[in-house]
Amino acid sequence: MSAEKNPKYLANLKTFEEAVSLKNSGKVPFVLLSTMYFPAHFAGVSNAAVMQDAELRFKCLKDVITHYDFPMVPGDGLYWGSWPWNTLKHKQWLKPGDELKDDQPFQFSEQENMTVDEYDDFLNDPGDFTFRRILPRMTGLFEPLGMLPPLHNYLYYP
Repeated sequence: MSAEKNPKYLANLKTFEEAVSLKNSGKVPFVLLSTMYFPAHFAGVSNAAVMQDAELRFKCLKDVITHYDFPMVPGDGLYWGSWPWNTLKHKQWLKPGDELKDDQPFQFSEQENMTVDEYDDFLNDPGDFTFRRILPRMTGLFEPLGMLPPLHNYLYYP
């Protein structure tokens, strides 16, 4: 059955359209902003498992949506999982199953990417500083950028 012919879909769509046009339909369309790891807990799997397996993550999300009968689909908040961070060798994101225990959520790890004595360098040439110093400090994949000569040698600055 296509979504256009599904009576439940049509009823949810009507409720949403009435809410957007500020009509009182008697119901408020409710959708979670983000479910994050709730679907994993609902399915009894670890945070690490859903970060590393996209199919499992979306299966868990689908199970939650159908179980709770949400009128609209929430985002899962973990769209990419951990593969982009692992590919980039990112140093500021700690992920469950990698740097953290399997049942912990991902975390941002604050690092000093610019010291006080580097502010003048940054203000003199923010593009070069970001490209050759900040990016290599944030991700292991960009560390070779730090070995490049200053970019302003190849660009015209009036």
